[in-house]
Amino acid sequence: MNVKKIISFEASPLNFRFLEKSKENYSKKFNKTEKLIENIALGSGNKEIDFKQFDESSSSTLSDINEESSYFKRNLIY
Repeated sequence: MNVKKIISFEASPLNFRFLEKSKENYSKKFNKTEKLIENIALGSGNKEIDFKQFDESSSSTLSDINEESSYFKRNLIY
């Protein structure tokens, strides 16, 4: 596979740090490829908002959190 450039967008600061640390691992596979990792999210507007990071990273979000929801109370702890 001939990939010239990979641009990765990761909103989570925690996941971004993981990607930065593991860069060497995937650099071996794509050793002739320019790699760029950006710690930002993409959207339709240009604004800054808070990222809500949870231990369960698939539950992290840019949306407001309803701390009274049964899902939040059952699964998530800051």
